[in-house]
Amino acid sequence: MKTGIFFGSTMGTTEALAKQIAQKLSIPSADVYNVAEVSVGQVMGY
Repeated sequence: MKTGIFFGSTMGTTEALAKQIAQKLSIPSADVYNVAEVSVGQVMGY
């Protein structure tokens, strides 16, 4: 099972925290998504 991190951010703070969480959990940066830029299909892949 793959793990993805999905965040919503307007000022960048949440994005920075999502990337830090991903790093701590050894989740590749390719699996970190801004919800404003993903499709339902991408979400369903997780």
